[in-house]
Amino acid sequence: MRTTPRPFLILIALLLWSLPGGAAAQVAPLPSANTEPRGLEVLASSEGFTSSDEIEKLSVDVVAAGFNQLYPEARTLIGVAWPSNIEPMLPFVGRGIENPLGLLRNRVSSTVEILPWLQVMPAHNVLMGVTPPEKSPLGIAPGMASIDVTGERRAFGNLVYLDPGNPATREYLLAVILEMSQSIRADGVVLDTFEYAGREWGYSEAAIEAFRAEVGGSGPPLPNDPVWSAWRREQLTNALRLMRSRIRSVLPQFKFSVVIDASGPPPATWDEYTAGTAYSEKMQDWLGWCRDGLLEQIVIRFHERHGTETLANLEAWSRFLADNAGLAVPVVSLSGRANFTENLVAQHRTVRTRGVGTSLNHYAFPTRDMNLGFYEGLRRSAFGTNFGVRLSPEPRRGERESRQFTRMQPPPPEYPRAARREATPTPEPPLRFVTPTPPPSPTPVPVLRPSPIVRVIVLRNGRQIQGVVAEVRDSTYVILPEGGTQMVVSKAQVQGIYPSIEETP
Repeated sequence: MRTTPRPFLILIALLLWSLPGGAAAQVAPLPSANTEPRGLEVLASSEGFTSSDEIEKLSVDVVAAGFNQLYPEARTLIGVAWPSNIEPMLPFVGRGIENPLGLLRNRVSSTVEILPWLQVMPAHNVLMGVTPPEKSPLGIAPGMASIDVTGERRAFGNLVYLDPGNPATREYLLAVILEMSQSIRADGVVLDTFEYAGREWGYSEAAIEAFRAEVGGSGPPLPNDPVWSAWRREQLTNALRLMRSRIRSVLPQFKFSVVIDASGPPPATWDEYTAGTAYSEKMQDWLGWCRDGLLEQIVIRFHERHGTETLANLEAWSRFLADNAGLAVPVVSLSGRANFTENLVAQHRTVRTRGVGTSLNHYAFPTRDMNLGFYEGLRRSAFGTNFGVRLSPEPRRGERESRQFTRMQPPPPEYPRAARREATPTPEPPLRFVTPTPPPSPTPVPVLRPSPIVRVIVLRNGRQIQGVVAEVRDSTYVILPEGGTQMVVSKAQVQGIYPSIEETP
């Protein structure tokens, strides 16, 4: 395994040391916490801040239209929109401008929050070259690349992702946001593609070593192993927690926001949530992040073309977010490119009347019909109704529109979590996740095979496992977790089993 280069670690140390003296003193005052979010997304590759003239026009348009949050795309896999020591400058922003993002902050009214939009995990496109540039994430530390279960580095779209399970990835992302905080008086950050490429990804050497050091066993786990999936979700959570704690220690009002893709209706039960793509494939426990106070905002990207079913789903998502966003302010990103003006206004009003914020994607292409007067009319149309006050309901049609919506409950206590070995004078032996099933012992021992029902196994370290107890041996249990790999657990580690087992061979 290639370790993180010393210059990279030195850079992070310098950023950590230098932050308190500059950025904290310059942060702009924020609007009231209960201000309705009205966001405008500006793509780095389109009109908006590719020149000083465009920045001037944007600064006027955003205020005139009634937006109070601006989301400039400030990082992609080919660079950033501020002067950086670790990544190149984006080639199509701020031509001739030393700090495009900083100039944008200076020009836009202080009543408008600036939350740079960062594409997080995609790090390289192999169509641009097999070897990443030296001044890039994988040029600095190639070991941060995510690998799938077959050893492939190239994900969908020829992209190479960073592996959140590699400790160097968290350090690198922290360095990027620290550097951005020094270059611009940002009010926060929007993290897009803050995810794994899929369930089969995350198999870098450093990640497997870290996983096995924590839970025991050896070798790469199966993609559908529930403990492996839970561990990968924790890596995203830990990365978010690290960035948040370090940045907010010196910028206490700095906002963290994460983007989640959505389509169709929202989940109606916890099982539907955990079976969804975000949770089960991308390893994003975004409701947990909201509930645990790790986010100030959650952005749901709902970019669907207008229609009766779309509007019903949009209202359902708005109600779901109003009930379940926890400590995070919910925002729904709507697509102007996919919708004509009248339909886009209807989508804005549907979301806003549920007390949920909106974001328009995107500034250079606000509507499908390219309505040149769209921004001038926003205050009267999309923003012309009271926030959080429901409009007269339209007649409901179809089964999906009449679904019941209740507040989502926290995950069941038996949901498998990655096992942790806490530091104690006499630590318990780690759990062993055996793949494949070990050969039987040459010495016969009494074995009990209980009835094959699902039980809850409570361990002394607080972890709970749901599954079938396949065998009770002299000193161990053989457990088949739901959807997971067979595991052997020492009886000394078990506090209780429910329903209980009569241990008579």
